[in-house]
Amino acid sequence: MRVRTSKAPIRIAAVGLGWVSQNRHLPAIAGSHGIYELAGVVDPSLERARAVATRYRTRAAAARTLAEVPWLGEVDAVVVGAPPFAHAALIEEAIAARKHVLTEKPFVMHVADGERLLESALRARLVLAVVHNFQFSRSFKRLERLILERKLGEIRSVWATQLSNPRRRLPEWYRDLPGGLFFDESPHLLYLIRRLLPDLSLLESRITPSAGGESTPAEVYAQFRNRRGQTATLLMNFEAALSEWHLIVTGEHGTADVDVFRDILTVLPNDGRHDAKDILRTSYRAIRDHLVGTLASGTLHSLQRLDYGNREIVARFADAIHQTALQPDFIGSHEALAVRRLQEDILNAGMGHPRGASRLDRAAIP
Repeated sequence: MRVRTSKAPIRIAAVGLGWVSQNRHLPAIAGSHGIYELAGVVDPSLERARAVATRYRTRAAAARTLAEVPWLGEVDAVVVGAPPFAHAALIEEAIAARKHVLTEKPFVMHVADGERLLESALRARLVLAVVHNFQFSRSFKRLERLILERKLGEIRSVWATQLSNPRRRLPEWYRDLPGGLFFDESPHLLYLIRRLLPDLSLLESRITPSAGGESTPAEVYAQFRNRRGQTATLLMNFEAALSEWHLIVTGEHGTADVDVFRDILTVLPNDGRHDAKDILRTSYRAIRDHLVGTLASGTLHSLQRLDYGNREIVARFADAIHQTALQPDFIGSHEALAVRRLQEDILNAGMGHPRGASRLDRAAIP
């Protein structure tokens, strides 16, 4: 790697050019105002690689491994947007080639791979980070400020809920994952829960299999508790007629709801005796916050600036590289590994297996 000043652009390559790379990673890199130089794009499909390269005026390589990329030596870092099955091998190659790595979630397929790669990156003095982006969305950052200012009072519990319509746009490879969409999507809700309530331990997990034999279960329920007695609940339903993701925080003085998809924060006060006046006040606040939030998010979406925290992710990754911060706050590989362990605990406990036993080679919930 070249010796750089803090102002030198980081030469980065995008590896794997699916939806998330084209709609999240690359726009964030392109909008980084000189922090990055997009050195090239890589994908197994030559047609796709060339089309994306033309759009961003950069080089293209049709390759499944980094060893096949002829200009890899000119790159400082890679962002991995390939399907989860390819993450571990690509990260390992990048570390061996002395490249910093930012990878899409879920981190890796197997916890043991994550442990090995984390240690490899630390030994090589390389940044290995993960795209846990929703914690940097506008709505979540507002929620965090409310909590720090104690506007909600003592936090008592967190609910993370997901309704998923199977007809929505989904990656073509999700059925081959252990737990299907649960494996791909639960990291988002789990890292948000962990950000609010650290040191959580799993108390209970229940998995309802799909009646149609899908690898994705019909429903996943998990409950957690930390040393302070605060609880968190995860409830994900994958056979709904609606797609909604919400993070609900209950506090002594009020309740906050992060509408993850719409990037809207709704804050409701303690409704006391729940009489007519309290009910009207709660209804007014709910309607007001939702309408104001819809207007703000809708405007940003129309301007293509509703990025759900991805620009901050790439900025934090760059800062970590410049400052040699090998475990950047909230996006380091140690955090990604903790989330993967929670996923494994949920799946194992929900299937009746001992916690810590590896059962993730199975593609389907029995």
